[in-house]
Amino acid sequence: HDALMRVIETSTHYARMEHDLREQNDAMQQFNRVLAHDLRAPISRMNSFIDMVREAIRNNRLDQADEYMAYAKQAADISLEMITTLSSYAKTGVDTQFGIVDMNTLMSDIRMTFGDVIKEGNVQLRIQGNLPAIYGSRSLVYQVFCNLVANAMKYNRSARPEIDIRVEKDSGTHVLFAVSDNGVGIPANRQEDIFERSVRLNMMGDEGLGLGLASCRRAVERHHGRIWCEDNPGKPGSVFYIFLPKTRDGMAEDAIIH
Repeated sequence: HDALMRVIETSTHYARMEHDLREQNDAMQQFNRVLAHDLRAPISRMNSFIDMVREAIRNNRLDQADEYMAYAKQAADISLEMITTLSSYAKTGVDTQFGIVDMNTLMSDIRMTFGDVIKEGNVQLRIQGNLPAIYGSRSLVYQVFCNLVANAMKYNRSARPEIDIRVEKDSGTHVLFAVSDNGVGIPANRQEDIFERSVRLNMMGDEGLGLGLASCRRAVERHHGRIWCEDNPGKPGSVFYIFLPKTRDGMAEDAIIH
């Protein structure tokens, strides 16, 4: 009997180890792919500013060159922060860079990151002022909102895409953010599926959405938060809700969203 129990315990132990290794490997591959995807916007922005620096120097506008170089460095800093944080998280599932995140400066970085796309695509990106700070990983929260803004612009047939980022509710311990758009929308029966890693919705003839949103959910859940999607009330498009803690203690609380 004892020998049989030892065999069962050993088998269970190895099965658990195999499951954990497979899950960690899947997470690493997923986040490496997402990392490459999310880095495109800040690196593209950096390239644009470098071109503007060269043009300013050729025309002896050194003050402008210095200003553009500062913007390029800002984009580079964002990229480096994402690489460091997400690579570590992909390998270990742990991000130690948690603290108070100023959501106003984070939104300024997002607006800067998508500056060229917003201008060229005639996009109206409205961000509520005086957003409350949250507690978490700045890089992961940045990644979540970047993905939502990028999808809102990409999956949109409107001549003037509209994206609104606002606070839906502030309970004191948690904040419920909303990101709404006037895009193509997501069928009600797929609004949960889109957060699954293996789901790739065909929208406007272009497959996508699944990987980035699966990554968003993983990042939000790392904060003990929630993310979900609903129809945009009375309008075309969708609303994504992101529920995040404002304090370290808020991460430990089993909060209820009303």
